[in-house]
Amino acid sequence: MFASFRSEADTISIIEKRLARQQPVLLPKTLIEEKRLLVFAIKSMDDLKPGAYGILEPIESRTKQVDPAIVDLVLVPGSVFDRRGGRYGYGGGFYDRFLSTDAPNAIRIGLAFSFQVMEKILLMPHDQLMDYVVNEKEVILCNRNQVGQDLT
Repeated sequence: MFASFRSEADTISIIEKRLARQQPVLLPKTLIEEKRLLVFAIKSMDDLKPGAYGILEPIESRTKQVDPAIVDLVLVPGSVFDRRGGRYGYGGGFYDRFLSTDAPNAIRIGLAFSFQVMEKILLMPHDQLMDYVVNEKEVILCNRNQVGQDLT
């Protein structure tokens, strides 16, 4: 998951519901200088504090780091998505690196509002595609493995 920030689609209520049901919640911690995300399991909202960019992140001393290889599904934030699964993040490349290197087999779900979804956006070769884009109006199946190299 990710802890929603500012005008992003709300994930805090999802996190709180999962915690109340004692379901697993994994959240990233951003290492700005290393340009990486680490993954931690949280048990409570008290396990979080504002971190990089003011986004809620796990407190390392209260949580357990998780091997990203076990992550089978990633909710991914973004500023814009397209119907092929393309995504514009916020410029740091953290999720692109995480998805390509640390959790390449995880199902990727871009979480957005409908106004953030375009028909097609220009992508770069390093941009990671989503399997689904979900918004308040629809669930878009993106078939990332069938898109190929048509990124323009």
